[in-house]
Order: sequence, then structure tokens, then C-alpha cells
Amino acid sequence: MTHNQATAQYLTTLAALLELDGASRSRPRIIRQAASIIATTEVTVDAAALQRGLDGIGQEPTAVLVEYFERGATDVVNDLRAKFSSGLVDVVSVDGIGVARARALREQLGVDSLEKLIVVAEDGSITAVKGIGPRSAEKILASARGCLLRRDGSVGNSTAQGAQGQERVAGGELDPTGQGVGPEPPQEQPSALHSEGAALFEASMRC
Repeated sequence: MTHNQATAQYLTTLAALLELDGASRSRPRIIRQAASIIATTEVTVDAAALQRGLDGIGQEPTAVLVEYFERGATDVVNDLRAKFSSGLVDVVSVDGIGVARARALREQLGVDSLEKLIVVAEDGSITAVKGIGPRSAEKILASARGCLLRRDGSVGNSTAQGAQGQERVAGGELDPTGQGVGPEPPQEQPSALHSEGAALFEASMRC
């Protein structure tokens, strides 16, 4: 993951948290718009670039990222993380899900993580949720796999990944309280994503 992609991921995590918290629709939309711009621009987005001004990056995303680059964290994200589990935030971040569908998936199918979302999308049981047909299920599956790739750096058998994910939580590698949501403070990466990863990244810009 490149520096800009990690920065974009932090913003999309914030957008998902805001949705869960019931923020007005405009705030997550503006933040995701900024994330999309940052992920695709050739300019390295850092505090100096933000302070000079970047087209399409609003006041709130700019303020959040300047704080993030300076401190490696932000108060707004930390406060919201304390209220919601990391798995639920991941599910909400998937393109085609959103807060209402995430709640329905959790209540009807027990989906509370990306791994479980991929399982129900693969086996077709996700279509039991109102408003999700076969075509939507395919798009959700592609986006969820992209999110998992960006989070863990791997996409494989979802059932096995789900079991491994539970073991990682039990072993202390993942923080189920939500402290592990989003990337570490972004650092320069020497290489780009491989071709499959790049395609999945494009399919999951919301994550």
C-alpha cells in the first residue's frame, strides 16, 4: 500500500465511523471524496501539501489529516473507535453496504467482520437481506475482498481466513475493541500493489 493509499484508508475509516455515529450524510460523503482524490493523485499528500491546498480536499479532511500526520492519530477517530467494534466498521466500509445493511446483516446472518461478509456473499445467503440481489452480492464480494486485501495483505479462502482471524483476535494480534481499525501513520512504500491487488483496490475505494 502506498503512502497516499494508506492516507485515503484512514479517511474512509473515519467516514464509516461517522456513519455509524449518525453524522449527517454530507460529512462522510465529503471525507470519502477527499479519500478518492488522495488515493489517485500523483502528488504525495503530506501536511505541507495539505497546508498549501489541494483541489477537492475540504476543510474537515484537511484538518483531520494535518493532525494525523503530526501526531500519528486524531481525537475524532480515537473517540469514535472507542464506541464501535473494528469488525463492524470494516463491514460498513464495504461498497454497497452502509449502516442500515450492516445492521441487517448482523441481525439476520450474524455478519460482524469482513471474513463473515465474504462467506455469505460467496455462498449466496447474503441475498436473503432485503435489497441485495445476485448482482449486488457480486459487487459486495469484490469490494469486501479488496478491503481484506488492504487490511491484511491477503485474499484467499474466506472460511479459512475467518478462522484465522478469530485465532488472531484470541492471540492478541488483533484488537476486537476497535483500536486496530485503520492504518498505522502512513509511511512511504517502495513498491506498488501487484496487478490483482490494484484491481481489488479500485473495487473497494470506500475501505
